[in-house]
Amino acid sequence: FPSHDESSCRENALGEFLNEVNGSIFVGSCESLGGLEQPPLVVPQREVMARFDVDTKLLSVSASALRKWCAKKQLPYKGLLDNLANERIYAGPATYKLMYGFGRTAAKVKVEQFHMPDLTGVLPDLTIA
Repeated sequence: FPSHDESSCRENALGEFLNEVNGSIFVGSCESLGGLEQPPLVVPQREVMARFDVDTKLLSVSASALRKWCAKKQLPYKGLLDNLANERIYAGPATYKLMYGFGRTAAKVKVEQFHMPDLTGVLPDLTIA
């Protein structure tokens, strides 16, 4: 990446990753409503790589999927996270379920979490039903 524009390149890298796994992003809510789990808005038909919670605007990405993608793109994983932390986009690591819902069981996995107040332009093909 060009050094003068490294920050925007790192943000673009996250957007590129999200576009590549667009069909594998679960969209739901973190909070329950009156003690009841909110139904998911988008449930991928293939392996879930990320989850976006519309109420908290928090994006949780499978750490292993992001690590593999960075290796494929020859992009330093830690450098990406450090730069996004400096931009106040990276929220940190966590252990989190990437999906939920009736009849769905999912184990908690290691994720990297990002503050995403607006996914417009990052996930242009994501339609919330």
